Amino acid sequence: KLVHKKLANDAYAWMFGKNDMFNGFENICRVLDIDPERVRVRAMAMSKDDVAKIDISIPPDGKGLPAGSGSVAQGAAIFQQKCEVCHGAAGAGTPSGDRLVGGIGSLNTANPVKTVNSYWPYATTVFDYIRRAMPNPNPKSLQNDEVYALVAYILSIDNVVPKDAVLDATSLP
Repeated sequence: KLVHKKLANDAYAWMFGKNDMFNGFENICRVLDIDPERVRVRAMAMSKDDVAKIDISIPPDGKGLPAGSGSVAQGAAIFQQKCEVCHGAAGAGTPSGDRLVGGIGSLNTANPVKTVNSYWPYATTVFDYIRRAMPNPNPKSLQNDEVYALVAYILSIDNVVPKDAVLDATSLP
């Protein structure tokens, strides 16, 4: 654990300029073989709307969660239509798609099962990930109501939320 923490701290320092050798922004540009000045000029030309389109991160406290809501029942129907092909019935997994449910209490055992409900510490992280990365192969194609509903459904399978839950920006965090 300490080795991983040191590597993470070193990487953070390198990326975000916490050392004397390089500015973090210029490190990133150097690695990507991009002229930092071109990036600065383009970034200055971006409107607030342009930035808002790409800045969709949701932190653990839920700040910035969008309007909308979704129920467990709605999520079950959406899951069956858009997620089940990869993640299996009720999120049990398939050979090509991760298991999403179960495994609660297994992380400190000889056979830990990392799933949404056993490993991910915040429901807001689940929302953020689904919104930006799912469904494959059409990430960012879900409406906010669909994402809330999917999170409600996935959390309900392991009784993290009740079967009649409706999640929104107030109830999710």
